[in-house]
Amino acid sequence: MPLDASWLTGMTALAETLAVVPHPLAAWAVERLEPFRDRVGISPTTVTGPVAYHVGVCSWALGRRRDGLDALEQAVEISDRVGLPVFGARSRLALAERLACTGDRAGATRLAGDALAVCSALGLEGVARDAAVVLGSR
Repeated sequence: MPLDASWLTGMTALAETLAVVPHPLAAWAVERLEPFRDRVGISPTTVTGPVAYHVGVCSWALGRRRDGLDALEQAVEISDRVGLPVFGARSRLALAERLACTGDRAGATRLAGDALAVCSALGLEGVARDAAVVLGSR
């Protein structure tokens, strides 16, 4: 992938895909994205959100749980600081899902509730549905 104006958004989209699959190239994507973790992926046609979100989901998929949680916490902070409520909700949901896996039900419930509130206000049905699943598994 050429290092041009679309590189960061392309790499974040790739990283999210590699985390879902999961795929061994996720480690390669994390390594490439880590220097940009404090930034937001944006191009003239799209916004992919905080790079920390993508680093977080890939790190978690690779079994690097603490790194994944730290990056997702950073993604929440970045989203809030720069005014990206959609990505804040997605980051909160991703963090809530992973906290639930670690047994932190209180943290998962708080974050999923926060994500659900934003999703309901903005009409983000998919994220709202997933947040409701986390809340329903209390």
